[in-house]
Amino acid sequence: MKRLASLMIISVLFLSACVSRGDAVQTAALPAESENAEETPILLCGNELERDAETLRLEGGCDADELRTALSAMEQLQLVEWQNCPLSTAERLELRKAYPALRFDWTLQLGSVSFSALAEEVDLSAAQKDIPALLELLPLMSAQSVDLSGWSIGAEDAAALHEAEPERDFLYTVELFDRSFSSLDTEIDLSDIPMEDTAAVEAALVFFPKLEKVLMLRCGLDNDTMDALNARHEGTRFVWLVQVMTLGVRSDTTYFTIYNAEPLYQPRQPVSNLRYCHDLIAVDLGHCGISQEDLEFARGTPKLQFLILAECYIHDLEPLRCCPELRYLEAFKSYLNDISALADCPKLTDLNLCYIPSLGPDCVPILKEMKQLEHLWFCDANFSSSLIVELRDALPDTEFLYYKGPESTGAGWRTHDIYYEMRDALHMPYMN
Repeated sequence: MKRLASLMIISVLFLSACVSRGDAVQTAALPAESENAEETPILLCGNELERDAETLRLEGGCDADELRTALSAMEQLQLVEWQNCPLSTAERLELRKAYPALRFDWTLQLGSVSFSALAEEVDLSAAQKDIPALLELLPLMSAQSVDLSGWSIGAEDAAALHEAEPERDFLYTVELFDRSFSSLDTEIDLSDIPMEDTAAVEAALVFFPKLEKVLMLRCGLDNDTMDALNARHEGTRFVWLVQVMTLGVRSDTTYFTIYNAEPLYQPRQPVSNLRYCHDLIAVDLGHCGISQEDLEFARGTPKLQFLILAECYIHDLEPLRCCPELRYLEAFKSYLNDISALADCPKLTDLNLCYIPSLGPDCVPILKEMKQLEHLWFCDANFSSSLIVELRDALPDTEFLYYKGPESTGAGWRTHDIYYEMRDALHMPYMN
């Protein structure tokens, strides 16, 4: 048998003028190798192949049985380059399935555009739009990114592409409310576009498989409508402007104070609207005179860690049962008479209850169970000396401040590390 030594280049074999392929490549089990397999020539299209070749180059068709035998016998083979491959898409997929360790590189074509099956990126922007033909080729393509920027993609087209290949990136332009976006955008801005409902926005989501955030500030939709929109689409965050008092707060904010929010010059809205800001970590409502009803916002902020309620008209902390992450609470000079909700705040380490005449001895059993407390300030509490001793015994690792006279935030309250962490979370400067 004639050897193809003249065609071998660095363990690469090139075969041309092969005979027609015959039937489709089958995936049936191969016959067992004989004991003299190493001595048996590997034949394909009348040519003897090098057994240790790493790359096999084919041109045109070849006998299916011979090809299966050759691919199985060439143990060093890594890549099959097949120009003008006559196999159908189904037959090529069968071949890849039969030899999963091999890489098959054949030229693919969509309209007038040709490209390698192993290309990492494929530009089809100049090809005529043909969604069915593209869907047929996709299983043969290795490309992570497919550029379809010259195509007019409709909702059905987008759904078909992303459902067929959810991990592949299809790049095209999306026109929405007279604004242009990329299909690969993770965030789009629809702010200041008047809307009566969310139907058009939701219908467009099919075009944005990577979408994480949609800005919809000042679009005229109410809080409940926007909150429901968020709930319907897990993985995509819709952000709007929530009005609190006469201030505007983005619904994705992590902090709130009256000093760093946007003035809206609108009729006053309740503080409880903060419940729509589900990512809040730090809130300062101190000295704002908020009411018990205002504290209801906490039922919608499960991530809350830092809260200041100093000099507020609140009498119980019941909404804080929904804040299991709470670590820091200032409620001095308030009207509290019930702190039982703090039993559901297992991470609370810093608690300031100074100068609250309405807070009686019945809170001591609750405090005694809060073994995690690191700092407890309760100056001028209505506790007897025996209760103070009892509390100290129950919390031997807690630093106390309980005598009358110091400022509510005096005697070192603002020197602990968590204080600085709290101010950082509020995006506010430190205080003495």
